[in-house]
Order: sequence, then C-alpha cells, then structure tokens
Amino acid sequence: MTAPRRRSFLTSRRHRREGRDVGIMVAGVVLAVVLSLVNILLLFAVLRRLREYGAKLAAVPSAAQSMFERDNELNGQQIPEFTASTVDGRTITRDDLAGRRVLVGFFAPGCKPCHEHAPEFANMDVPAYAFVSGDGPQADELTRLLSGSTAVVVGEAMSGLENLLGVKSFPTFLAIDETGTVERATISLHDLQLSRA
Repeated sequence: MTAPRRRSFLTSRRHRREGRDVGIMVAGVVLAVVLSLVNILLLFAVLRRLREYGAKLAAVPSAAQSMFERDNELNGQQIPEFTASTVDGRTITRDDLAGRRVLVGFFAPGCKPCHEHAPEFANMDVPAYAFVSGDGPQADELTRLLSGSTAVVVGEAMSGLENLLGVKSFPTFLAIDETGTVERATISLHDLQLSRA
C-alpha cells in the first residue's frame, strides 16, 4: 500500500469510528430526552392523582375533628342517674358527682394514651372518678396507676354510665360542674386546664 492510500484508508476508518461515536451520542441524547418527557408525563399524572385524593380527603372529617364534635355533644349534658361500685367497695351514684366540681375519666385497658394519662389523672387537685372498661392484666395495671385519691370503677359496673353518656372513645375526660352537668368534655386531660395536686 502506498502512503497516500494508506492515509486515506486510515482517515476513512477514523471518520467511520467518529461517525459511529456521534451516532451513539445522538442516540443517547434522544433516549435522555424521551425518558425526560416520560418522567414529566408521569409527574403530571401523579400530581393529578394527588389532587384527586386531596379533594376526597378534604370531604372526609378527620378523626380529631369527629372526636371534637363528639366531645362537644357531651358538653352541657346532665349526668344521668347511675349506681356503681368502686374497686375498694364503695358505692357511687350521680349524687356523688353533684354539689362540687369533679373530674370523670373513662379509660380502656388496651389504650396507650389511657395509660399515659392515668398517673396525671390520679393526681388532680379536684375529686376524680375513673371508669375502666374491661378486665384482665391491663385493666389491673390501669387500676393500679389510677389508685390513690381517685375512686376507680372497673368492668361491667362502669358500662352503664359509659353507655348512658354515649362515650365512644378512650380516654374521655369530663369536667362536671356543681349541678352535675358536663362543663367540658375532651380526649386530652391537658385541655381541661385543671390544677394538679
């Protein structure tokens, strides 16, 4: 092979390789653009779906809102007639809750917030009555946490008052005024703003 032919052969080979490299680069850029467009389309689809779910969620009342509305339903209710026995053998009635400001709490054994609020409830500076639904080891633990200055009613003995008042969630706390009327109902002891012992 002569020198000029060899040079043209090498040159054409280099051009082919460069052409192939350019083709690969163009294909890579086209692929990147296509993937970016698909990504943008998917993003818009997800955003549209999130807006739809947001609208659906806005139409459903939140658990806290429904509990707040339920608590407000209890406000102003007169405590109905009831009789219950405490764990230490005392009998309590509606009359025990009237004539002074008292605190009533409804607790459930499997309820973590109930266990968290129990010691603080037991140390309130106002007369307090705790109603614990159910029985078993967790109810026993709640009773132990609530014992002290608090009158504790456990199990079936408390279900009458719970049902009469329509208590549906635990814990539920009621501040009852001197006339035996629910002054404030809430799911958080901190909302009552009562003094602690």
